[in-house]
Amino acid sequence: KADGSLLSWMTTVRSKLDEGGWVLSSIHDLACEGSRIPVEMDCVKLLQVELDARNWSVKARRWLPDASNADVRKGKLEDIQEHVEKATSLRQRLVLPATEKLEWKLEGE
Repeated sequence: KADGSLLSWMTTVRSKLDEGGWVLSSIHDLACEGSRIPVEMDCVKLLQVELDARNWSVKARRWLPDASNADVRKGKLEDIQEHVEKATSLRQRLVLPATEKLEWKLEGE
C-alpha cells in the first residue's frame, strides 16, 4: 500500500532488499551511516529492523519446505525457539504506531 505510512515505506525497503546486489549493499551502507549520526531517527531504526528481518527470513526459509527449496534443513528445537525469540525482539524494536505494528510480518513466519 502506498499511503505514506512508515509501514508502506518499510514494505518498499523490503522489496528493494530482495533485489540483492548493489541495492542491498547500498541500503546496508545507508543504515551504517545513519547509525553514526548522534541523533535518533525512526527511519534509521526501521531500516536496521528491515535488514535484520531479511537475515531472519533467509534463515527461516531454510527450515520451510516448498517447491523452490529442495535443501530443507531440519532445525533443532532449541534453534527454532531461539529464532522465534529473535522475531519477538525484532517486533519490539519497531517504532511504528500500534496498528502498523500488528500489520508488519516477517517473511517465512
